[in-house]
Amino acid sequence: MKVLPFIPACYLALDVPESERQRVRAMYRLSERYFFYPAQVWPHKNHIRIVQALGLIKQARQLKIPIAFCGSYEGEIRARTFREVMTLRSQLALEGEIPYLGYVPDEDTSGLYAGATALVMPTFSP
Repeated sequence: MKVLPFIPACYLALDVPESERQRVRAMYRLSERYFFYPAQVWPHKNHIRIVQALGLIKQARQLKIPIAFCGSYEGEIRARTFREVMTLRSQLALEGEIPYLGYVPDEDTSGLYAGATALVMPTFSP
């Protein structure tokens, strides 16, 4: 694990009330505890690796770890990647653990971040 030296986007609120967290969880049908991966669906964003890891955890430990994916997948490369991710999700029976939220407007993003148990950022670092 590594702490990244980035600041959050300027539209994210620092103090999000519980009512807003509940509103967003209900709107996107999220469980009370979930991980959050806010990323467009590009191959280098490693959605596939997250799905593979959750599949291994579910198989080896019988644990269900919900993680919400969001972002768009317009264009040939992203559409192909999205299909691959969703196909693997289905093959591993992880539909319930990996909801795809689609495009999330700025006004909902703070609530999603604040309500998440953890943020997932599966990047490779040299």
